Amino acid sequence: MDETLSSYALKGLEDAIQDALNSDCTPEEIIDCFSTTIRKNIQYHRVCAKHSKQVLDIFNKIDRSQKVVNLNADTSIHNKANWIDYTELPDRKD
Repeated sequence: MDETLSSYALKGLEDAIQDALNSDCTPEEIIDCFSTTIRKNIQYHRVCAKHSKQVLDIFNKIDRSQKVVNLNADTSIHNKANWIDYTELPDRKD
């Protein structure tokens, strides 16, 4: 990593990592902390996206209370140019 970190956040992260490595934390605890923090961030953004979608639905007068999908609500589904070609994705390695 570059010795002259220009980002304040990365410098803080570097300091926190050094503190954790020089403490009584185990390597597993350090990795678990990273994983947990990333998962929390993902969940936070999912909730934000869900709430944003709900607000947008209210603006567009879309009622999803019956959990029924109206295919006519979005005309882009009928345009094949908007379909994702999943055949080009790489094979998953287990």
